[in-house]
Amino acid sequence: LEALGTIWVLVQDKYGNELEWISLVQGDKVPLKHMGALTITCSSGESLRITAPNGKFVQPSETKKGISIIRLH
Repeated sequence: LEALGTIWVLVQDKYGNELEWISLVQGDKVPLKHMGALTITCSSGESLRITAPNGKFVQPSETKKGISIIRLH
């Protein structure tokens, strides 16, 4: 995860269990250590960049201001 602005990020497993709650400022990069299907909820989809382990960007279906929910499978 990379912050393109000041945001909060909630990481949940496929059952909705909270795995991690992170506050980030622009330029912060945080690796996800969790395996399997994840749900990423953030305060602003346009302020979060998600990069897959292979280096490719994971493009959310909608990048917008306001709360965004991204499902990773």
